[in-house]
Amino acid sequence: MPYLAVPGYLLGRLGVALKWQGKGFGEAIVAAAFGRAQHLATNAAGGMFLVVDPKTERLAQWYEKLGFTRINPRKLRVAKAL
Repeated sequence: MPYLAVPGYLLGRLGVALKWQGKGFGEAIVAAAFGRAQHLATNAAGGMFLVVDPKTERLAQWYEKLGFTRINPRKLRVAKAL
């Protein structure tokens, strides 16, 4: 019987204060979360991808620049394989 769901990790909403935006902090936070999810997937709890629910279209596009892909073109949710 095929699996009806694939395990993954949902990254909660995060943000960088306006005065610190554009300095690489957001990318660093996402990279750290991705690395932690990879570690967990390999060593503890499984999981195939990291999912994010961006608040705006602009943020969804920002995540896409970091290698995430839209799950549904009409929604903001993005995912990246571990």
